Amino acid sequence: MTPKKAIRKKCVECAGSTHETKNCRGNKLLDGTKCYFFDFRDGVGRPTVKTVRKFCLHCMGDNSELVKNCPTENCILHQYRFGKNPARTLSPERKRELVERFARGRAEKQKKKGGMAGGICV
Repeated sequence: MTPKKAIRKKCVECAGSTHETKNCRGNKLLDGTKCYFFDFRDGVGRPTVKTVRKFCLHCMGDNSELVKNCPTENCILHQYRFGKNPARTLSPERKRELVERFARGRAEKQKKKGGMAGGICV
């Protein structure tokens, strides 16, 4: 599930139904703040996982340690609570492969220009 779909599901859960999300009053919550998901409640826009992180921090009283140890594993947002998308995490091998490919491309580009490549004059 994407972060966008997870946020939409959380909004439907909070409001009670898909129809009720349109009537959501999340632009002004009881504590006077705006819900972090208010602008994305109808499944439009492009929220980031950082938005989920802010929501989780707010939920846990701005305590990052509580967010880290959040016991609510059945929450649709639980996997995004660190502000990272686990589906986009690279394995160490893949990360190394991309770094090497980038370095080769940069060296070739510099070689074509006749400039510096990797800090060594060519």
